[in-house]
Amino acid sequence: MEKYQDPYAPQGMHPPPQAYPPPPQQAYPLPPPQAYPPPPGYPPQQNYPLQQGYPPSSNVVQPMPYAPLNIVQQNIIVATAPVHAIFGRSSVLTYCDSCNLNVTTRSEPYVGCMVWLMFFIFILLVPCISWVPFITKTWFNVAHYCPRCTRKLGTFAPV
Repeated sequence: MEKYQDPYAPQGMHPPPQAYPPPPQQAYPLPPPQAYPPPPGYPPQQNYPLQQGYPPSSNVVQPMPYAPLNIVQQNIIVATAPVHAIFGRSSVLTYCDSCNLNVTTRSEPYVGCMVWLMFFIFILLVPCISWVPFITKTWFNVAHYCPRCTRKLGTFAPV
């Protein structure tokens, strides 16, 4: 029986060594001694290398004196803007003109034009199920009322 050889395996290569030799230890050079003394008014720096090409600063910049802050306390009045909503099948947040408040409406479905239109279509095509439009809530109109003053704020019609 012939031994199987992988046609994609590299030919004539040796396996990699099992362990790599450790990298040679390099000693880091010590930072050069400071050539210039630190300017007055600053704490001495600790073993930072001197930047090449920049002469030491000879003048010391004094901080600007701060003016005292005058704190003024103000009262903030938050006024809510009236919310005018687009009415849908469920309750919405809207503004009631008689209460002068933003309220969440109380919604009530009622039989509207779409229910009656579907009833007449069903009675012409399939009279035995002409009652279906009266139980299908998606064809109902929805009236939205203010929960505080019970004023009618808007309606939704599915047509």
